[in-house]
Amino acid sequence: MTICVEHLPARDLRPFLECIWYSSPTDDVEFDIVPDGCVDACFVLSEKRPRVLLFGTSTRTSSYELEAGTPYFGVRFRPGRASLFIRESIAALTDTQLAIDDFLGLSAEEVLEAGSFAARRQRLEAALLSALSRANLEPANVVSHAISKINFSHGEIKVRDLAATCNLSARQLERLFVKRVGLPPKLYARIRRFRSVLNHLEDPAEQGQPKMADVAALYGYTDQSHLIRDFKNFAHELPTQP
Repeated sequence: MTICVEHLPARDLRPFLECIWYSSPTDDVEFDIVPDGCVDACFVLSEKRPRVLLFGTSTRTSSYELEAGTPYFGVRFRPGRASLFIRESIAALTDTQLAIDDFLGLSAEEVLEAGSFAARRQRLEAALLSALSRANLEPANVVSHAISKINFSHGEIKVRDLAATCNLSARQLERLFVKRVGLPPKLYARIRRFRSVLNHLEDPAEQGQPKMADVAALYGYTDQSHLIRDFKNFAHELPTQP
């Protein structure tokens, strides 16, 4: 979301949250949701119809239509961490959005009335910290360990090897992963590799147009066609450079 401004959360929340974000009112009507393994809770701060939405983990690039002239405010959870704060099924949220009455006791009307980003952030962080103090971290920590291994390898790790590092069977890890992330570990690993390639191709520090065959080899794809096929599977165009 290019119109989105992201902020680091309070220090105690950083292992669990990617960011707290907001977007100012805009006339743009849509933005792309690109697979990243994350779940978002979003307050749509519409004067006419304020509401709260949950955006589940996505497996394909899709467009979301914004409400023109309306600010948005929300939180993006790190992969595998949303289940500590969200009572709804993470698996059921995958590739969908769900309207809910409130998030951690905060209604959209209450967030709208807070007025400023600082006040909204303060209320949201207080609610998140309160929920965290009551959460059972052990199962989420197992998944977080597996996610760290996947991220470090840019998705190039076998599920059976990953499960072994967690002292679980491959089937046990898959069940836990789907419950906490919304995806099986193999699909999450594909998404992480896709995102690694995307970040590489969009890195402004990269000089010139990279050769796709070299990028494919760098990130463990069989060949260039394999890389292109993965991008198509995620419904995403390969970025072009000037």
